[in-house]
Amino acid sequence: MKKKEISDLEMYFQNKESNSSWIEYLFEDENNEPDLKQQFNKKWNETVNRPTPEIDLKHILYKIHFDINTKEKDTQISMSRRLYNQISKIAVILLLPLLGLGIFLTIKQWNDTPQFSEIIAPKGEKVQFVLPDGSTGYLNSGSSLKYASSFRKKRRVELNGEGFFNVEHDKKTFTVQVQNMKVEVHGTRFNVCAYDDDSDIVTTLEEGSVSVVRDVDGEKIKIAPGQQAVYNKSTHEIKDKKVDVDLYVSWKDNMLRFQNAPFADVVKKMERWYDVKIVLDDKLKYTQRYTMTIKTESLREMLNLMIVTTPMKYEIKEDIVYITFKNCMPMK
Repeated sequence: MKKKEISDLEMYFQNKESNSSWIEYLFEDENNEPDLKQQFNKKWNETVNRPTPEIDLKHILYKIHFDINTKEKDTQISMSRRLYNQISKIAVILLLPLLGLGIFLTIKQWNDTPQFSEIIAPKGEKVQFVLPDGSTGYLNSGSSLKYASSFRKKRRVELNGEGFFNVEHDKKTFTVQVQNMKVEVHGTRFNVCAYDDDSDIVTTLEEGSVSVVRDVDGEKIKIAPGQQAVYNKSTHEIKDKKVDVDLYVSWKDNMLRFQNAPFADVVKKMERWYDVKIVLDDKLKYTQRYTMTIKTESLREMLNLMIVTTPMKYEIKEDIVYITFKNCMPMK
């Protein structure tokens, strides 16, 4: 656009120019579009930056609308199309800053909303996982692991069920949150068993060192390889003891190992291993103990082996196993 046209447009905006026959031709010439955008952006900024705007831009739309409509046209269709084009150009120019602001706020809100990833091991199955920092591990049957998209900044996961962790060494603490306590490490191999229906949360250390922290007061204990920390959900007490680590981590290698374990404990692990419900006679829960290893044996094979040394009989109805004392009738 020429300087005179820009000057005339400025006068037109201020209602100081009555001769407006030329205004339509400015909009019809596509070469003028950059200069028109610049002028309207200028007017927009003046309006936004002044506490009390000196120029009301509404009259621009009204004036253009009036001038174009009062001009004779060949047909009503041509008139409507041209009016639509003119007002659309003005609307785009005036609303562009608001559109940009809206997009910015939408993106900011999306970025500020925490995004989570979740890994799930279905019942009767095990799942191997790799975390964004390179740490690896396994989830046991019926377990889940959740972590935020900002994991690299804050290495924190939430565990429900049982998981084995091989944590990459880093100066940033790696935290496993489970119900009312958490396990803090920097780089180590350990197992955490925290099923909802268990009375204890058990942390077993294979190598390295970990701290078990109670949420209610921050009390913590450290354990060394070959040790286990047991958190009682009812009393909130944390105790440590020495154990055979392989008895608690062999599940990740597709083995269940028991060492003088009560029948009730064996049944609980068999339920998760085979994804069944086992109804056990009270007479057998704590009177029988087992030292054995389950590898690839089927549920029926294991029950038949147990019958050899246990005064019991069993009945399988769909996905429920009834185990009764040998001289009792099967449960209904």
